[in-house]
Amino acid sequence: MLTFFRRAAYNVGRYRISPDEIDNGILRGNRGHPYIPGRQNSFRDPRYIWVIWPPEPRIHFALNCASRTRPRRSGLRRPERLSI
Repeated sequence: MLTFFRRAAYNVGRYRISPDEIDNGILRGNRGHPYIPGRQNSFRDPRYIWVIWPPEPRIHFALNCASRTRPRRSGLRRPERLSI
């Protein structure tokens, strides 16, 4: 499954970016994939400016715990129910 998320990609401007790069590189502060050591992007990579720092710790919950394969939790992601 990891291969799919690295091969599938979008063209953003003049850059190619995969779902894995969006998830682990940009949204999680360039921490890299949990099972593969090292950072997702080099500091020299021009896409590095997109990295969110400090990373938002609730991003894993918002992306994965509300995915199609997880049990449905009605209203769980409503703004008034999230702490800031």
